Amino acid sequence: MTATHPILDFYANRRTRRDYKREPLAEGDLERIIAAGQRAPTGASGQIYSVIRIAQPALREHITTLSGGQTHIRDAAEFLVFCLDVRRNRQLLAHQGSKYDMRPRIAVHYGTMDALLMAANVATAAEALGYGTCFIGNVLNYIDDLARMLQLPTGVLPLVGLTIGVPAEQAPPPTPRLPQKLILHQDTYHDPTPADIDAAFEAMGDKWAETLQRFFGPDGAFAQREEIWERTLVQQGFA
Repeated sequence: MTATHPILDFYANRRTRRDYKREPLAEGDLERIIAAGQRAPTGASGQIYSVIRIAQPALREHITTLSGGQTHIRDAAEFLVFCLDVRRNRQLLAHQGSKYDMRPRIAVHYGTMDALLMAANVATAAEALGYGTCFIGNVLNYIDDLARMLQLPTGVLPLVGLTIGVPAEQAPPPTPRLPQKLILHQDTYHDPTPADIDAAFEAMGDKWAETLQRFFGPDGAFAQREEIWERTLVQQGFA
């Protein structure tokens, strides 16, 4: 499909960036980027999120180490941690003399949705200003420790990190995506045919099968995060 609009062109050409110059964002840009994030859709106007800006070099370095040596966490102009936050609405209701009664499962659903929509807006706004970004999913490897490091109280749960910085190199080539036929369903869900699956592997390239196994297979990265995630849900009050 040929992009025919500046926004479509923007998305067609966007890249994840991991190499940054050691220089700050232009004055006022962080505030503009966060303001753009706040314009994301939010369930019931709840805005069930908070963003922790990690500014201390020692803390950045520690998180870099825990994340498997991802040096872009240390080198980027900004590193943000997006959190699900139901604590604030509890406090707002209490201030009005009302009772908070959002149950944990619904809180996790709506809070995750709100926080990640906000995070996507932040990344898009940063890239529109010419910066590079990279989401950091490896925070799930130590999410319980991260919550303690950031002194997150009950009702606040870290979800994902994001680096923002001035790109140090030219943009890499775009990474492949699945054929739309596998992700766009009409009226009802349809399993892919063997031919569709073959087309998916062809579109994604030779190493994709290895990636799937490494993350989604037995003892893969995601399976190893399950116990940590469950422990953190209890720790932060979402059991």
